[in-house]
Amino acid sequence: MNSKERVLQTLDYKEPDRVPIGEWGIDHDTAEKVIGRDTYWRNRRKETLALWAGKRDEVVESYKKDLVELIEKLDQDLVPVHFVPPRDLQPEKIKQIDEKTWEDQGGRIFKYSAGNDAILCVSTPSIRRFQSKEEVREFFESEYAPDAGFKIKKKGQDGKAKICIDEGVDTIMPGGDFSDSNGPMVSPETIRRIFLPGMKKLSDYGHQRGVRVMSHNCGNNWKIMDILIEAGYECWQSIACKTADMDLKRLKEKYGNKIAFWGGINIETLVDGTPEENRKDVLYALKYAAPGGGFISGTSNSVCFGSKYDNYMAALETLHKYGDYPLK
Repeated sequence: MNSKERVLQTLDYKEPDRVPIGEWGIDHDTAEKVIGRDTYWRNRRKETLALWAGKRDEVVESYKKDLVELIEKLDQDLVPVHFVPPRDLQPEKIKQIDEKTWEDQGGRIFKYSAGNDAILCVSTPSIRRFQSKEEVREFFESEYAPDAGFKIKKKGQDGKAKICIDEGVDTIMPGGDFSDSNGPMVSPETIRRIFLPGMKKLSDYGHQRGVRVMSHNCGNNWKIMDILIEAGYECWQSIACKTADMDLKRLKEKYGNKIAFWGGINIETLVDGTPEENRKDVLYALKYAAPGGGFISGTSNSVCFGSKYDNYMAALETLHKYGDYPLK
């Protein structure tokens, strides 16, 4: 059974030959140890500096080469596909103030953040105040979106989902967090009224085009699980079992015949735990979430910067040892 067959069978609540394995993201400090060289893939600081220096093509080539090699060496079943900076991206004129501080033409200040190895905007010259929604739209289309590397989709142009599907992806995974570790940040009623129609529209389009639809949605989502299911999402990724109390056993018991789950390797344990603790997390997930299919193994969000390499290798080793069906 190949990876595609394995994942699709899992999403149909059937047991394939083994539990599928994959990640939404693997940050560069882990990726570089796997492939044995530097990479721009999920290397926020290095990527930002390279784009400022006009090295867009070099960055994109690294994405393509390094990601494929990374997934092959880890023997994983899912390959994340992301948009890349546009070919005509113009380098910004940046002035370096000191070793960890930069300023752009607009006076915005950027600083290096050691926590996630990224360069972040920490201040702007002034607070922009808008008098109407038309002013907000104009600012977003003419300044914010181009600065972020996006292009505004005009009427009649293809959207992101269509572009991805036309290029041959098997799954789309819209993301957008509604909850923090305690619960929804806005009421479920508001989410249902404002966001659900758009969520469902995108899911319906994906299904009409013959692809599966997943969701990346962090936080304590107990109060909105029915909304995620009603939206048409077939699998939920970014399951914070520990910090948000989203226990896989309870999820499987309550929703296991309505939506598949992707997780089980807790990033808190990857960062601060031991190899043995990571093995226990994996065995718990296999025991309670994998029976009957409907479970993809991966981290509770991503293999984030600062994850201990030995911990992640212990988790993967356990999956390969005990993840074959029928489960032991």
